[in-house]
Amino acid sequence: MCACSLIWRTRMWTHVQWEYRRQIRQNRSWVSLLVLAAVGVLAAVGYRQIDAQTALGSVLGLGLADGFFVPVVTLTVCNSILLPFFVVLVSAESISAERQRGTWTVLLAQGIRPWQVLVSKWVVCASYAGSATFVLVSASLAMGIMLYGWHRTLLPSGTMASTHDLAGFLAVMTVYTAIAQVTVASVALAIGSFCRNPVASVMLTMGGLIITVLMGDFPFLADVQKILLSGYFSRFVDVLSVPPNWTAMLQGVGVFGVYIILAWAFVAWRDPFYD
Repeated sequence: MCACSLIWRTRMWTHVQWEYRRQIRQNRSWVSLLVLAAVGVLAAVGYRQIDAQTALGSVLGLGLADGFFVPVVTLTVCNSILLPFFVVLVSAESISAERQRGTWTVLLAQGIRPWQVLVSKWVVCASYAGSATFVLVSASLAMGIMLYGWHRTLLPSGTMASTHDLAGFLAVMTVYTAIAQVTVASVALAIGSFCRNPVASVMLTMGGLIITVLMGDFPFLADVQKILLSGYFSRFVDVLSVPPNWTAMLQGVGVFGVYIILAWAFVAWRDPFYD
């Protein structure tokens, strides 16, 4: 039993390494990360323009003119559509492209279990989701610090926060957003398992995500909104309330966990790998 388990883990690690090398060789991965870094920089510059040209300048004078708030605004703007788009682009295509090219059939013919490949792809896609979030936050934070600095500042709740507090808040928000994007990657990977066309898998996933985002704007769908994935993307801002609303954030993490489990359960139930 121990020998079989060791062999399985060894093969699993081999698949993960192969997937990492495949992902690194693809220009799409690097270009998307560079685009997200550019978005982070542009968001900081745009934040500066808002400070200078609009009525928000009076609000910024109350404490929001700090590098800490630039990544917060960037995440708020990008976490529903732009950031998930790149995650979906990488994740949904991961399996469907192989099925289209026929390499998936070759792997099965060599005796490789489909679940080993799927798990390895999930690990790599989850890593990309976390990396994309980190790049977006890091770029906007670096540019924000260059423009505004990093110092004690007044939170929107009226509480004065130290630089250590701000660093902790930002770390929590980054981790929360990364978990949300890992959930998006899981759903995209599940949908991609049933598609032989990479474009179709990306369009189906992004179309469903956009629809859920739009549904969140209709008051008469309040009961439905409680189960929508996109409705929990922005709950990271609850860490800035006094006291931090950890219950709301843990509820969001719980919903993300449920979606990940459902995505895996759906693939296990339908078993699309031998069609």
